[in-house]
Amino acid sequence: MDELDIEKIKDFGFLSEQCSEFLKNYQKSTTDDCRDIKTLWHDKNIEQLLLKLHAFKGMIGLFAKAAMVDFVTQLEQEVRKSEPPSSDLVSKQLEVLYCKCENLQKQVKAYLDELA
Repeated sequence: MDELDIEKIKDFGFLSEQCSEFLKNYQKSTTDDCRDIKTLWHDKNIEQLLLKLHAFKGMIGLFAKAAMVDFVTQLEQEVRKSEPPSSDLVSKQLEVLYCKCENLQKQVKAYLDELA
């Protein structure tokens, strides 16, 4: 799975040092947000989960491919309509999201390694 959109990174026009710093912050934010999403689902805090998913969608959209952003959009819609909040479909989609986030992290790390 290819989640990182390198063209978006290049479009920012960063210098190498700026790019490295920004991507490290992006990497930390995606990791933290993914952990928070997992916790909110586990706690069945659906209102906060929806807010977090919405914000996460915007944040990952900086450098993730459109397909990943679309996936989060669909997940957000599925969470809104899931009854009860322990929906198996949402649980499975969240597992896919976690895998996508891990792949995104690996791809950001590989890109940072190339910059070094």
